[in-house]
Amino acid sequence: MALKDSYYEGNSGLFAQLEAAFQAGIAFVGASANETDVLILSGVNGTTLTQPAAPGLYFDFSSPSVDYRFWFFISTETAPAAGGRNLVQVAVLSGDSAIIVASKLAAAINIMVNVPFDASNQGDTVSITSNVAGPANNAPSDGTLANGSSISVTVPGITATGNYTTIQAALAANAAQGLKNFCVNIPTTYNNAILRGPSYSYGNKCGHNMNYNQCSVCSCNGQPQQPRSGMGQNLIAKAYLNGIQYALAGNQLYEFEVHANLNLSQTPDTSIDLNFTF
Repeated sequence: MALKDSYYEGNSGLFAQLEAAFQAGIAFVGASANETDVLILSGVNGTTLTQPAAPGLYFDFSSPSVDYRFWFFISTETAPAAGGRNLVQVAVLSGDSAIIVASKLAAAINIMVNVPFDASNQGDTVSITSNVAGPANNAPSDGTLANGSSISVTVPGITATGNYTTIQAALAANAAQGLKNFCVNIPTTYNNAILRGPSYSYGNKCGHNMNYNQCSVCSCNGQPQQPRSGMGQNLIAKAYLNGIQYALAGNQLYEFEVHANLNLSQTPDTSIDLNFTF
């Protein structure tokens, strides 16, 4: 291996360090997702759902905290065994097509009170989306519907990680005040020694290109030791900030709307200023 490779390659080489910093920046922002399940009724219609004086046919769906069993009633069906789930009756007619059954199911879900999910239908397909981040309490099942039906998870739920909920709450709070320009300051624990290293240059302006003590947007007021964004030769710090920007862009917050800067004003802690301009 050439001497130059010692700089670039290997577990402690520059490439590995930059990738680690980039991924750490993504993790700083974090992620969150509400689960979406899709039920395809296909051959399920009012005729196939008719079960005279017998338990109604059903399927199972769960929010992150509560399990439900939706069952279909035509005229004389009885409630199926709950199996530890909350039973929800959906009324249809014997002559309903799969498309009409799907429409009635979505409507029945959406009129439920205080449930953490919404439904929509297109043709014979019903999409059910949780309003709460995180994976479902139990996997969905098409239960006893049969007749070509199926249900699957199309968007897996993800419990919020990193600083996702902090950023989300800050955006909502500033929106409630009608603010267009604001700063969200969040502490970071990533590689403090490197982020505060001497190779990250200091400037006399903040990330909004304003002189210190004159910026009304970010938290630089009275903090003359905050570095100016984009200065210096600390590639690891730059990779970390780029990871943050990448994760924000994945949430439709682009660099012309939010810019991440290091805030070194408090010793020995380091924080990130997310400077928003809408």
